[in-house]
Amino acid sequence: MIARRPDNQDLLDRLTLPTLISLGEKDNPASLEDATDIVAPRSNMALSIYEGAGHSVFYEQPERFNAELRRFARRAMKGAGPEAD
Repeated sequence: MIARRPDNQDLLDRLTLPTLISLGEKDNPASLEDATDIVAPRSNMALSIYEGAGHSVFYEQPERFNAELRRFARRAMKGAGPEAD
């Protein structure tokens, strides 16, 4: 644990799985800024901002969240190769 960075940057740099970060625009502004900084340099990550939503986008806008998550999962599985079938 002592060798670990407190901001977990070392973990983010090793993460290769497709990752979707979904945040509400009314959530903590620092979280939105951090998420933007995390996603920007990484091609395997995507950020989705939900207008009018707070912290629980899955609860506040379930139709959009579920549809977006389904699309993201389909794209991720297509990129996973034959073993994903």
